[in-house]
Amino acid sequence: MAMKYSRIKSLDIESYIKTQEFKNIHINVASELQIKGINCEINLCSETINKEGHIISNTLGQTNIKDEFTRVEGISLFKDNIVQNVNDSYSRIPESNKYVLDHILKIFFNFIVIHELTHISQFKEEGSKELKCLVKLKHNLEEYRNSSLEKEANMNAYSYLKEIDEFTATIALDCKKQFGGRNIIDYTDTAELHSMKIINLYHEVYGNNR
Repeated sequence: MAMKYSRIKSLDIESYIKTQEFKNIHINVASELQIKGINCEINLCSETINKEGHIISNTLGQTNIKDEFTRVEGISLFKDNIVQNVNDSYSRIPESNKYVLDHILKIFFNFIVIHELTHISQFKEEGSKELKCLVKLKHNLEEYRNSSLEKEANMNAYSYLKEIDEFTATIALDCKKQFGGRNIIDYTDTAELHSMKIINLYHEVYGNNR
């Protein structure tokens, strides 16, 4: 019998964003970044479309800065793209271990949220000039990823999440690697071996809790 692998759905994100666990992280990070007075509302979107009307599949989130870069109007998170990214990145977790993939999704989602909250903090501290430059770099993905603002956003997200526990730190490091343009799977591993390491670490940290 062929192995069946876990898959998550957009509904999993819609459920998680309503939990007290997520709300606490969102509030705590906004407080630490001192951006409480700014609109940090999370808007879940199904897809993102560029000016030419084409769907963009690699955008996971964006900070909405309006009126010629003078004010922030929340954060848009593209749930279908996030789900596809997690399913592709951890494609060899068996269906019987779906609870592991569910937990990975939470960490991945929180990483993106903290990343975008950091951009709001950068807007508050540095104004619009630097973020305008960052937007212009989106046409050059390598320069965009290597910009100081992107590196800071990734590091902030990783630094916050790694303090929670070893499993969260491991997945947050995967996020940091991926958002920096690196492969999350070590060149000596296969996708199956990487998934087994993730599953084993989950049980080391959480036991049989699901």
